[in-house]
Amino acid sequence: RLDVQGFLAARGTYILRLDADERMTPGLADRLRSVAEEGRYAGVRYPRRYWFFNGWLDHGGWFRSEQLGFFRSDSWDRGWNCDIHSQVPIRGETLTLPVDPEACMLHYDYDNVGQFVERSLLKYARLEAQERVRDGYTFSAGSMVRSVARRSAGRYLLNKGYKDGSRGAIVAALLGAYEICVSAYVWDIDRHGCRSWLHADC
Repeated sequence: RLDVQGFLAARGTYILRLDADERMTPGLADRLRSVAEEGRYAGVRYPRRYWFFNGWLDHGGWFRSEQLGFFRSDSWDRGWNCDIHSQVPIRGETLTLPVDPEACMLHYDYDNVGQFVERSLLKYARLEAQERVRDGYTFSAGSMVRSVARRSAGRYLLNKGYKDGSRGAIVAALLGAYEICVSAYVWDIDRHGCRSWLHADC
């Protein structure tokens, strides 16, 4: 809950949530500065551009205004559970900025496939499985197949990830592998009847 600790310690009117692998373009900094000066909006959704395997993903539904990372310090929900990849819930009117390469957050995700396997398949998928079990999710083959199709084929075909060439194909396939791993971890938790990966037999 490091994010929450930082938010509670913040003394400014607005808070910017920034990951270590993110960089803000000057254009986005100008837009957020204007929002802070106006003071009307409780939060701002801005576009985030993802760097995968030595290139940007501009298709596949990746480059869109979905990141709510700038918000008024009196508007966020202190009960937020900090789930992996979750966004801070806020109260009040939000502004959604248009998709613009000159005014976006640059997210440098993975330089190579090995990094994706180590971080996403071995770490993040396990954490997400724990969260799904906590929320009452149980394994089923059908739900696994649907999740894989939605994340992989959905990105590549419906959202035109193929326009990113071979990089788009590899990323879509790896997302399918991610969903398989999440489902497998959930299955393992169900099989052992335990809910903590801190135990060696889980």
